[in-house]
Amino acid sequence: MQNLAAPLSLNNPDPRAVAPVSTKNVVIYAATQFFGHPITTERFLATCPDVQNYCRITQDESESDNADAVLFHNADYRGPNEKFKKMKSQRKPGVPYVLWSLESPSNDNFRPESHMINWTMTYRTDADIWAPYGTMVKRKAPVEIDLNAIWDSKKKSATWLASNCYTPNRRFDLIKKMIDN
Repeated sequence: MQNLAAPLSLNNPDPRAVAPVSTKNVVIYAATQFFGHPITTERFLATCPDVQNYCRITQDESESDNADAVLFHNADYRGPNEKFKKMKSQRKPGVPYVLWSLESPSNDNFRPESHMINWTMTYRTDADIWAPYGTMVKRKAPVEIDLNAIWDSKKKSATWLASNCYTPNRRFDLIKKMIDN
């Protein structure tokens, strides 16, 4: 049990203390797009109106010098072009470069120079910033689906749910062979 009479410090924090609220406006510079689409406050923070009060995302290169973080979406990173060479040469200490990936490491083509990325933002719970796929929302009313009727209407008995069909292990070729038989 913690001795509450002991002096408070980083080694002995008060469990009743509330974390300070930041009043700083945060700017995230998106250095890439997201699957070819802009990364904007409106698109990615629309469901977080409280966050929009102090945080915004921009792809305006003129604001990159004042950014509090720089975001790279792995699937849209195309290698060290002039823009990224300039960013590297003008990089400010203390501004994290964040790799945002929705892919497993085996399907990730993002290969930055060493010491480029400080934080990761992925579906993995051990990422620096946890960004799970989608969200769960409770329905107002249950959906009525006759799963038995759907099953009975099928002529073949295989189900495959996947993204990234065309992979180095050629798993889609196996599926095509199964369908053709």
